[in-house]
Amino acid sequence: MKKVLYFIGGILSFVFLYPYIFFKKAKMYQDEKHYDVAIVLGHPSLKNGQPSLIMLSRVEKAVQLWKRRQVDYLIMSGAAVHNDIVEAIMMKEIALALGVQEEAIILETQARNTYQNMMYSQAILNDRSFHQCLIVTSRWHLKRAQFFVNKFKIKGKMVASKTPDYPKLYLLCIYFYESICMMKCHYYEMKSILKKRGFLK
Repeated sequence: MKKVLYFIGGILSFVFLYPYIFFKKAKMYQDEKHYDVAIVLGHPSLKNGQPSLIMLSRVEKAVQLWKRRQVDYLIMSGAAVHNDIVEAIMMKEIALALGVQEEAIILETQARNTYQNMMYSQAILNDRSFHQCLIVTSRWHLKRAQFFVNKFKIKGKMVASKTPDYPKLYLLCIYFYESICMMKCHYYEMKSILKKRGFLK
């Protein structure tokens, strides 16, 4: 029985430590200089149609950057993923209510995951001739977002939004889920490489 518990404990420890061992540290925004735009990564709204605390915290952080004139524009990125509410549109409504001018908000409504957040946002950056950007997301999501920022060669730095006041066990589950997502990133990356080299069909 002890061996089983040790094995389970080892697996759980590996999952939790995976991001710290295999992912690069996020490049954080610390210089306070001006950037063209902030990309705000979406998060599903609640079942009752209200914004989640995670979505609110990300938008509030982005609005703070805009009001301080650290960015000129905000790209709200996110499709309707877990319900019928388009994340980007809801985030725009929150930002407008907080005082952001409508012309300063750009919608990206196709992204269904972090990979697509970066892929579709990169197209907007190129189209608008934005050279440098900030990426606003939750603290536990920074390394995965940075992984895709690097993949698409986006010149940007990360900004962590305030962590909602969730119970510690719930936050632990969020970090565990995020670790699994990061493991999947490497799995699909390796699968793609093997396909390109002809090892997989």
